Amino acid sequence: MTEKFAKELKNTFLFFVFSFISIFFVLNVIQFFTFMGKQVAVLTEVPPQISSPSTPLALPSLLSEQKQFPSVSKENSLEIQKLGLEIPLVFAKSIEIKDMKQDLKSGAVVYPGSNLPGQEGKLIVLGHSSPPGWPKIRYDWVFSKLGELEIGDNVVINFAGLQYDFKVTKKIFLEKGQVIPESNSDGSKEFLYLVTCWPPGKDFKRLVVEAELTR
Repeated sequence: MTEKFAKELKNTFLFFVFSFISIFFVLNVIQFFTFMGKQVAVLTEVPPQISSPSTPLALPSLLSEQKQFPSVSKENSLEIQKLGLEIPLVFAKSIEIKDMKQDLKSGAVVYPGSNLPGQEGKLIVLGHSSPPGWPKIRYDWVFSKLGELEIGDNVVINFAGLQYDFKVTKKIFLEKGQVIPESNSDGSKEFLYLVTCWPPGKDFKRLVVEAELTR
């Protein structure tokens, strides 16, 4: 009787352990997709003062203006040495959520309609942020530490075989849908805007880091 009771107790215990693990796994999967869905929804909102593109992005045509930039044997990428980042730079061709969702899995995304590196105007780059301890998968972590940047920090864009250096000029926390303060009213300079959700893992606000092209 004692042996039978012990066996039943063991089976009951194993059943509850298995059930707990299964429920925990399912809840984490649901949490992951909910989190990523919110991230994509926020990041794919049309950034302020950037209209939907009528034509796909093309390489800059004013090659003479690009000769001032050093050559680099790297793929299109974004580097932030302070944060230990060197990630692919993806040029989105569509603002459709499903397309942007795919692009964000491959790196940091240049929003359609942005000026290209080396051209005067605004270059807007979107990236995911995730909470502390989140696994580094599908580039959903790229801008998790963006809030650590300070004025004067360096950001590098490698594009079409050339290197573009930017210096951080300001860090802005915005409500969703709020307009980015204008720093280039006459369009005579190039500014880079790195945009992500804030705080990491949430979509309460947006963090925008502005950086100006230095050479």
